[in-house]
Amino acid sequence: MIFRVEGEYRGSSKTPQFLRPSRTGAFAKDGLYIWNSKVQEVKWQGFYLTLLIVGVLGVCCFPVWPISMKLGAWYLSVTLLCLIIGTTLVRYLVFLSFFTFGYDFWIFPNMYDDRAGFWEVFYPVYFFKARDDSLFSVAMRVVVAAFLVSSSVYLYLNPQIIEDLKEFSVGSVSELVSWGEDKLLSVSVT
Repeated sequence: MIFRVEGEYRGSSKTPQFLRPSRTGAFAKDGLYIWNSKVQEVKWQGFYLTLLIVGVLGVCCFPVWPISMKLGAWYLSVTLLCLIIGTTLVRYLVFLSFFTFGYDFWIFPNMYDDRAGFWEVFYPVYFFKARDDSLFSVAMRVVVAAFLVSSSVYLYLNPQIIEDLKEFSVGSVSELVSWGEDKLLSVSVT
């Protein structure tokens, strides 16, 4: 939206007669800058700019937020963390299940792609392709299949492990939530 230009001065004039783009994009204290008016033609740009400014000011003012808003932000961040971890676990379990049969199946294949934008992470929803494996890959699939079958049989014979894992995960999340509540409430009291 804003870029640096260099001025061509003629005679003893202090104002430039011609402007051309600067070869260096670095900002200078005494530099000349131009506002690109064509960028302003974007329909929602002013609205997005306002949201950006309000968001930055809101985050900077976090210490003066009411305690209910601080707790809401904490609950939201814990919920998003659990959602990301749960989605990752489901992705890998589904991948391993299909991998044993010679297929690549990913849910949200762009989930950890750093180059993808926010909406591109969720598109495509899945990726499915038959594998063209070497002998080593087939051996790895057999090992993974043996691991999945033995794990499933072990969990079937010991259902208490599933209950223990469920209790551990729920207890861990509740401890994390109460830890955040304690930290936020102790800071607001002092």
